[in-house]
Amino acid sequence: SGLQAIALVFNCFLNKGDTLVITDTLYPNTRKYCDQILTANGVQVIYYDPCDLDDIKNKITQKPKMIFIESPGSHTYELSNVSEITK
Repeated sequence: SGLQAIALVFNCFLNKGDTLVITDTLYPNTRKYCDQILTANGVQVIYYDPCDLDDIKNKITQKPKMIFIESPGSHTYELSNVSEITK
């Protein structure tokens, strides 16, 4: 499933003390996984509004281990500006 594929990537690359910056419009079960499993394992999860570049810039205070972009958004079909987010 899609969630299993995402969880595999998270589990391979994220460790206790790492920061994940992730869109707030993602698939609900992915958000549940982040809120329950990743945070329980010591990963800081920061959600951002994919339509507001200032939101993500203001929330990243240090270099995160991973930025997860789901574009278009799962239920909202919002598009992320990938080139700006990854600068």
